[in-house]
Formats: sequence, C-alpha cells, structure tokens
Amino acid sequence: MGIQFKNVKYNYKNMNHSYNALEKVFLSIKSKGEFIGICGETGSGKSTLVQLMNGLLEPTEGKSIIFNTEIPFKNKKMVNKIRQKVGLVFQFPEYQLFEETVLKDIMFGPTNLKINEKKAMDLAKKSAKAVGIGEKLLNKSPFKISGGEMRRVAIAGVLAMTPEILILDEPTRGLDPEGQNTLMKVINDIHLSENKTIIVISHDIDLLAKYAKRIIVMKNGKISYDGRKEDLFQNKEFNNFSLEYPTSLKIMRFLNKKINTPFKDVYDIDSLFNHLIEVSK
Repeated sequence: MGIQFKNVKYNYKNMNHSYNALEKVFLSIKSKGEFIGICGETGSGKSTLVQLMNGLLEPTEGKSIIFNTEIPFKNKKMVNKIRQKVGLVFQFPEYQLFEETVLKDIMFGPTNLKINEKKAMDLAKKSAKAVGIGEKLLNKSPFKISGGEMRRVAIAGVLAMTPEILILDEPTRGLDPEGQNTLMKVINDIHLSENKTIIVISHDIDLLAKYAKRIIVMKNGKISYDGRKEDLFQNKEFNNFSLEYPTSLKIMRFLNKKINTPFKDVYDIDSLFNHLIEVSK
C-alpha cells in the first residue's frame, strides 16, 4: 500500500485562533495503477489532504503511513525519501522555476537528492521527453517559454525524482482549452505507460470524469465520497456533494428526455459523440 490514513486529523493554528482542516479521515491509496480525482468546495480540505500525503504536513492526530513509514517521522532523514516516492506538483508550479535553463530546472530535484550530475541529467532528459519537452527547449530560459510549457517543465522536475505516486494540485488552472487537453493527455500517458498512481485535485468535474477511475469528494474537512466515478454520478446523495454533473452526462440526459435518445452513461464529449453516431446508424 502506498498511502494509508487512519483517523487522521489536521488542525491549523496561529496566534489568534485554530480550526480543523481535516478530521476523521480514513484513506488507502495503492502505490501503482490508480488514477484518483479529488474534488470539493474551496476550503473543503483538498490541499491539506495531499500535503499530508508526502509529509509536508504531519497529522495533528491519527496515523499517516506512507510507503511503510509512519508520520510524524522518528528519523527526519526519511523526509526526502518520502518526498521522492510521493511527488507533489503545486498550483501554478511555474512560479517556482528559477534556474538559468529548462534542463537545469528539471535537474534541480534529483541533484538536491544527491544524485550525481550525469544521472541527474539523464533523469531530467527522460522526464522532459515524457512530458513532451523537445531537445531545443532544454537550453532555453524557463521564463521565455509559454505557460503550458512552463507547467510541463515543473511536472518534469518532479518526475525526474522518479516518484511512485504523482500528485498534481489543479494542474490545468490558468491554461487555455488546448493547453489543458495537451497537459492532461501527457499526465494520462504517464499513468498508462508506467502504471503510475496519479492523484489530481481539480474543480473541473469534466476533467475528472474523463480521466479519473476513482473520485474522492471532500466536504467540511471530511471525505463524503470515495469510490468509482460511475457510482458517484449515480449516487442518490449526489446533490449533497456540491458538485455539477459532467457536461457529457447532462447532454445525454437532456437528449434522452427530449427526443428519447437511448441512454448511456458517458463521461466525456468524445464518448457522447461516439454513442450518438452509433445510435443514429
């Protein structure tokens, strides 16, 4: 098992007050083969949840076990090992780019893990290729490339540390539709080709419906749903989750009601079009 939370609670504190960001969280995530979407209203605990997953935060109460290592860490040297196994790409990760060239930026993570320069460069080039960054881009300044390319550079930098689980917090936010589609195809290709567990936080239910196999819904610091996406959209309690149905499913239901088009659960527009073509023959 990659990640296990047992009755985890997290409490934010400052000088004036404190509040519970997470409470009574039980969660298990496999080290391989999962594609998980995490959604919920702003402030529901999504980002806190994933920061606990790679040891950036330590639970206030309960047990967090990541690749057989319990947090809080008994040995602080374990921190880097955990963050190598569970890679986290923050919202707008391009703001974290700072090196002279794209290649050096991607190499930073492996170098920081004390990997020798040659191996770090090999890992960086392999990760760059995996996210669609060509050789010509490697020697450019990361500040002279497009927003979508910056996003891919940031993801490549985390991939170069060879994490077993990759977490992305709102990876498509701020990108145009073409950039969103390109980036999500890259992420899905990594999931399929390497059998890597991917965890994506997003407010975009269409994105999660298309790519995620399992969806976790957060509400008021608790997990209100955790299961197959197909079961989520058929759940009798769906209206209590503060979510929208995917656009494809809305259209399918409309066509079924108005013109009696044969109904099928479809979770992306391409699947909807394919179904309509099939039933029209």
